[in-house]
Amino acid sequence: MKILAFEFSSDCRSVAAFDPGHAPPVVLTQQSPGPQTGAFALLDNLLHPIDWKPADVDRIAVGLGPGSYTGIRIAIAIAQAWHLAHQTPLVGVRTIDGLAFQALARTPAEPVTLAVNAHRGEFYVLRVADSGSGVREIEPLHLEPAESVNTRLRRGERVAGPGLAQAFPGGVDLLPDAGVIARLAAQGTETAPGQPLDPVYLRTPQFKKAPPPQVPPPTA
Repeated sequence: MKILAFEFSSDCRSVAAFDPGHAPPVVLTQQSPGPQTGAFALLDNLLHPIDWKPADVDRIAVGLGPGSYTGIRIAIAIAQAWHLAHQTPLVGVRTIDGLAFQALARTPAEPVTLAVNAHRGEFYVLRVADSGSGVREIEPLHLEPAESVNTRLRRGERVAGPGLAQAFPGGVDLLPDAGVIARLAAQGTETAPGQPLDPVYLRTPQFKKAPPPQVPPPTA
């Protein structure tokens, strides 16, 4: 099975090609330090050297966040267009689950708190541990104030995520990786044809209705 993965939820965007059927399994990743490199340039840089054609891809995986809403939407749009053109099955993976996989691979004996900037003074937070057979959630994904994340660090929790070292003393930088999204997607079930991929977004949308325009009365 050949899997193509997109991870655009952070400033460091990446695409990956994963072939778990190869002996040994092969994962190749192209990264851009920001949105300056377009998605299609990243794809071309990844796929051209390995000679993968669109019809060769058996599954498309997308990191759904939480993270950059615009970046995630771009990745989803490319994946859905690919699906429409080639009927390639799609699978969505929470970016923060990929971060958990990465963090626990580094130090499996120690629980870790993942934190992703949600702006407005809040962070998306997930606390996990290694169960021995996978990732176990200690605290489910939720929003909490930045000061609460800082409190976790002060009491000795290991906290990791994109840009955490800059945001908090003691925070550990950990960037999302399309290669990890591809590996997790290999274990998952693809979506049904036409099923949308929705970004992970915990806030309730709030809309304020604009007042009707004031039309001056006609003059005599």
